[in-house]
Amino acid sequence: MNYQKKKKKAQLYAQRVKQRNELRAIRHKYDLKRNIPTHKVITVYLFIVFNVILIYSFIAMWHFADLTHLGILVTSIAGQVATFLIYSKHSTAQNTSGGIVFETAMEQMRHTADELTQKEKDEAVG
Repeated sequence: MNYQKKKKKAQLYAQRVKQRNELRAIRHKYDLKRNIPTHKVITVYLFIVFNVILIYSFIAMWHFADLTHLGILVTSIAGQVATFLIYSKHSTAQNTSGGIVFETAMEQMRHTADELTQKEKDEAVG
């Protein structure tokens, strides 16, 4: 009789832990407070600035009928291309199986810690 009570209590505890972990996973999935990586913010900012420079130099060349602003166009486009290439290389390194960045490492460590605590709880129940 005592064994059945303990077994039932352990099963209820395991069920509550499982439900709590599922709710935590759902909250994390739909969490609105996602941090945007800094390199993405910088890349978007640089593209906006470079495009403003492009538009300004087009207008200046048209208005002043002067081609000295052509140098700004060339350097601005070169800056955009360089920024895009650097960002692409970073994204490729991040998304390949051998590449890892700080955010990915922290995410893996957190998932490993969650799995370990889950295993410890399962072993304690079972």
